[in-house]
Amino acid sequence: MDSSTPHQLFRTLLPQLTTARDKVFELSGLLMQHHSAAQSLVSLWFETLNTTSEDKKRQALLYVMNDVVIKTARGSDQQTDYLQAFSEVMDNVIACLVVGRNELLLEEVRQMVLVWEDEKNGVFAPQYTSRLKVRVVEAIGAVLDEKSGAHVIQNFELTRMMRKIETDREALEPLAEKVEKLSHYSTHPRRLPSTPHSEPEKLKDLRTSLLQFQDKCERQLSERTSALLTLCEELQTQYLVYNDYEARAQDLSSSIDSKDLIDKGSRP
Repeated sequence: MDSSTPHQLFRTLLPQLTTARDKVFELSGLLMQHHSAAQSLVSLWFETLNTTSEDKKRQALLYVMNDVVIKTARGSDQQTDYLQAFSEVMDNVIACLVVGRNELLLEEVRQMVLVWEDEKNGVFAPQYTSRLKVRVVEAIGAVLDEKSGAHVIQNFELTRMMRKIETDREALEPLAEKVEKLSHYSTHPRRLPSTPHSEPEKLKDLRTSLLQFQDKCERQLSERTSALLTLCEELQTQYLVYNDYEARAQDLSSSIDSKDLIDKGSRP
């Protein structure tokens, strides 16, 4: 009789693990036989997922997780140890795949979550699967952005300046609405409440708001001008670089053409 611990057996089966169904079922079957060790076995499972450099091995480990989770949810013995253990590491699983920059494996996880959220499977609570699905979609987007260079673009100084200008513009909207409203009152005094001091107070408030609005508009105009000047400088730099490359390409082309003529002229 084999006296090996489930953790030892896990490590023994791991080298042979592939995405083939029989290999996946072999390892998931081992886990299903040891519900009492679910917490420590899932920790070992995640440690393996996190440290392996083979995407195929990671994919197989994800299949093992999915098989265990589905079979646990459908089981008649009311065992929930693996559901609890895997739910506790899912955020780390997603983070691990983001670090590995593998959107295909993240898509595998997303497909699994879609199965888990199906009511007929009853794997996890709807609130949990909804949050998990959003997290996975965000992770896929982050990996694709990094691969496309979009995250670098977001860090450009000009991009940050334009983002700040837009944020300031949105923050100015309530004051603009207030000025417009007060201006409307000042041109329609009959609509003001009929208290003796209401009109002077409104006019004073209007004057204060107008001065604030003017100051903020002037600052925004200055920031927009600075951003446009920065953009012009950047475009000019890129234009000079392009012209330099174009001149080099023409020189190289002329050099090649001259060499061809010399070679042809030297032939007997």
